[in-house]
Amino acid sequence: MKGLYKALNEVEVDTTEYNPMELTDLEKKRMKNRMKKKLGRRKQINKIRVGSIAAAVIIMFSIGVGTNTITLAKVPIIGPLLEEYLKINDNQSLEDYKMVIGESVEDNGIQVTLNEVMLDEGKLLISSTFHTNFSDIDLEYNWFSDIEVYINGSKFGHVGGSGGPKNITSSTVNYFWAASLEKNKLEDIQDIKIVFNNLERSGSKKLKKGKWSFEFTASAENLLTERKSIPIDKHFILENGQQIIVDAIVLTPASTTLYYQMLSEEKYVYDYDVHFIVEDVTGKKYDPVSASTSGEKSHIRFGILDEKITKLKITPYLMSGKEGKEKTDYYEVLTDEEFEINLK
Repeated sequence: MKGLYKALNEVEVDTTEYNPMELTDLEKKRMKNRMKKKLGRRKQINKIRVGSIAAAVIIMFSIGVGTNTITLAKVPIIGPLLEEYLKINDNQSLEDYKMVIGESVEDNGIQVTLNEVMLDEGKLLISSTFHTNFSDIDLEYNWFSDIEVYINGSKFGHVGGSGGPKNITSSTVNYFWAASLEKNKLEDIQDIKIVFNNLERSGSKKLKKGKWSFEFTASAENLLTERKSIPIDKHFILENGQQIIVDAIVLTPASTTLYYQMLSEEKYVYDYDVHFIVEDVTGKKYDPVSASTSGEKSHIRFGILDEKITKLKITPYLMSGKEGKEKTDYYEVLTDEEFEINLK
């Protein structure tokens, strides 16, 4: 490793190839916050894993030119950034909180690249790219992989994903995955293993066998320093006796999550599923990214809020809570139970 560092110290960079960049006020603020965190932190988290000879070494360094900062030598991301999947605005970034992996594994003629990962409020977010040899007919269908996530040796379920053939070539499929990690303390360093098993085509039994495995360590320490939990304690009872308790809303640099409870006389049997419309003072509504209506551990997850937003209006609405043939298209907005949350 000493030889590697010595070689890096002797690297010369021609900055004439780079155009000067003006930093926005938001970028300057983020830069100051990053410096404060680094100066005050006694404990450093090593985010670079040294593996076999084939393992990629991720090196980040900056060169100051006048009042500008140029970031060089980022590992090229093959698929879309996590920011794109999470629909984050161009002037917002998750650079301080996510981890660039940039490693590829090949099996049975298919190469899989693990692009980026991030730990956030009970979730592991994953960006991956599958380089396939699929025909145009195959790519008219959705393809799914059976993904396994292990944290510190324990397997976690409830992994959802979405994606499609776009952005690079017709045979390249980009996927975004989200795994639930409710029981983990995200401030700790996590040993993470992600395994993609096979690719299966929807609408048929066509299967492309393969196994693509990745191992690395990560932590949400940076993100958790900016996590904000706001208690709500809003109660209301539906006509059928079903009780709803809205506990809190949690804001992170990557998401907004509303936590609530659905209580009924018969546990896990609900006539209604309760969801919420979230809008800010400008009237902008935030579409949910994911939701779980599971009794006392229900939540709805939205995208991040604009930093200028000081208040949210929350309006509950009902949908059928039945399953299978008993499920209906029932929908009712409960305007009488509408409430506001002060964020600052």
